[in-house]
Amino acid sequence: MTTLDFAVVAVYLAAIVAVGWWAGRRDARDGVEGFFLAGRKLPWWLLGTSMVATTLAADTPLTVVGLTLSKGVAANWFWWSFAVSHVLVSVGLARLWRRADVLTDAELCELRYRGRAAPVLRGLKAFYFAVPINCFVMGWVLLAMAKVSAAVLPELHPWLVVAVLLAVTVAYSLRSGFSAVVLTDLLQFPIALGGAVVLAWIAVDQAGGLPAVRAAAVAYKGEGMLALFPAGGELLPWHALAAFLGVQWWAQKNADGGGVLIQRLLAARDEREAERGGLWFCVAHYILRPWPWILAALAALVLVPDAVATDPEGAYAELIVRVLPSGLRGLLVAGFLAAFMSTMDTQLNWGASYIVNDLAGRFTALPPDRLPHVSRLAVAGMALLALVAGSAMDSIVGAWQLIVAFGAGSGAVVLLRWYWWRITAEAEIAAMLASTVLAAAVYRWAPDVAYVWQLLIIAGGSALVWLPVTLWACPAPAEVGPFYQRVRPPGPGWSAVAYSVSAPPPSSLLRDVVRWLGWLAVVLGGLLGLGWILLRP
Repeated sequence: MTTLDFAVVAVYLAAIVAVGWWAGRRDARDGVEGFFLAGRKLPWWLLGTSMVATTLAADTPLTVVGLTLSKGVAANWFWWSFAVSHVLVSVGLARLWRRADVLTDAELCELRYRGRAAPVLRGLKAFYFAVPINCFVMGWVLLAMAKVSAAVLPELHPWLVVAVLLAVTVAYSLRSGFSAVVLTDLLQFPIALGGAVVLAWIAVDQAGGLPAVRAAAVAYKGEGMLALFPAGGELLPWHALAAFLGVQWWAQKNADGGGVLIQRLLAARDEREAERGGLWFCVAHYILRPWPWILAALAALVLVPDAVATDPEGAYAELIVRVLPSGLRGLLVAGFLAAFMSTMDTQLNWGASYIVNDLAGRFTALPPDRLPHVSRLAVAGMALLALVAGSAMDSIVGAWQLIVAFGAGSGAVVLLRWYWWRITAEAEIAAMLASTVLAAAVYRWAPDVAYVWQLLIIAGGSALVWLPVTLWACPAPAEVGPFYQRVRPPGPGWSAVAYSVSAPPPSSLLRDVVRWLGWLAVVLGGLLGLGWILLRP
C-alpha cells in the first residue's frame, strides 16, 4: 500500500462515516419504526440496491473465488440455487410481507399464529437470529476482512486492523438508524462492484486475455473447470446440483426471504415498491455480480498460482496486491471496506431490531424511551461476539455451508405458513429445534460426510419431526382469520379460513406461479447467458 492508496481509503472512510452520521441524524427521534425501517418510505431502487449491497460482503468475492478454484465454475450453484427462493419471495411474498406491516419477521409469528406457542416462537426466533446466527455471519465477514488485511497490510496484525474497522462501523451504527444503512449502501455498492470489475479486467488482461485464462483453467483441472453445469470427476458432481436445486433453496431457514432482506421489504413505500425492489435485487445479485469474481479467480491461476495452492480464498486479495497499480489498489481496498461496512452496519441494525422489538419491547416492562439504550448495548455486544466468532474460524466456504446446514430443516415450514393455514407455531418450533439438533449431531459424528448428504439428512430428518406436529396441533380455521384478512395470502390452502370468517375467497395461486417461473427464467437465463459468452472457447 502506497501513500496514494492510503489517501484513497482515508477519503472513503471519512465520506462513509459522514454520510452515515448525516443520514441518521433524525432516525433515533422517529421512534423504533424510524430507527429500524426508515419510516417505511423507501422506493424500489433504493431498497433493492441496499439488498444487493448488504449481501455483497467482504467474504463474498473470497467465497466465490474459493468455490471456483476448488470445484470449478459450476460449484457456484451452491449459491446460484438460492435464485429460486429469491425470485419466489419477490413475485409471491414481497406483497404479503409488506401487507403484514410488522417490524421484524419474528413479530410475524404472533400475527400468523395464535395460542401460547406464538410468543414463545417469537422470542426464540428473535434470540436465535440476533445472537448466534447473526454473530456467526458477522464472524465470517470479519474473517474475510482479516484475510484481505493480511495481504494488503502485511506489516500490521490483521485482527487489529479488523477491530479498528469494526469500531468505526459500530461508531456510526450506534447513532444512525436504517436510513443511514440504506444510504451508505447506495454509496458503497457502486464502489464495491466497480472495483471488482476493474480488478477482473486488469487481471484478465495481464494473464494474456480470455483465451489464456480459459487455457489455464483447463490445464488446472480439465474442461470441467469452465462448465456451467457439473462435469463430475473431482469437480462438482451432478447429485450436488440436484440437491441444490431440488432441496437446498426451500430447506434453508431464509426460504421466505430471511431477516436482512425482509427488513428492506418491510421498509418499502408500498407493496408494489417491495416487489419491484426484490426483482431488482435478483437481477443485480445474480446477473451483474458473479462474473467479475469468477474471471478474477481464473486469472489467479496464471498470475498468483502460489496463492491458489496455499489458500484459494485468499488468492483474490493477493491479486489486489500484485496486479493493481497504486491508486487503483486503494480503490479496491476501499471497495472491500465498502462491502464490509455495508454488511456489518446492516447486520448490527437488523440484530438490534430483534432485541429491541421482539425481546426487550415484548417481554419486559421497559418504557419506550429506554429502548434506544437497549439498541446501543445490543450493537456493541453483538460486535464483540462477532469478533470472537470470526477469530475462531478458518474457512469462509465452510462457514457458509455450516450456517445453511443448521437451518436446513425449517425452510419448508416458513414457506408453507404463507400457503397453508394448518401450519402452526408448534410446527415451526419443532422444525427449528430438530434442524439444530440434527445439524449438531451430523457435524459432531459425521463431519467427513459430504455436505450434500448432510443437507439431505438434516432436511429429511427435520420433516419427520415437524410434519406430525403440524397434523397434531391443528388450529381451528377461524383462529388464523385475522392473519388472512390482513395479509390476503393466495391459494386453495386458505379456502377453509376464508369461509370460516366470511371473507372473500383467496386469489388464484396460478398467476404467482407463472410469474415466478417467468422471472426465474430471466434471472438464470441472464446469469448463464453471460457466463456462456465469457467462457465459451
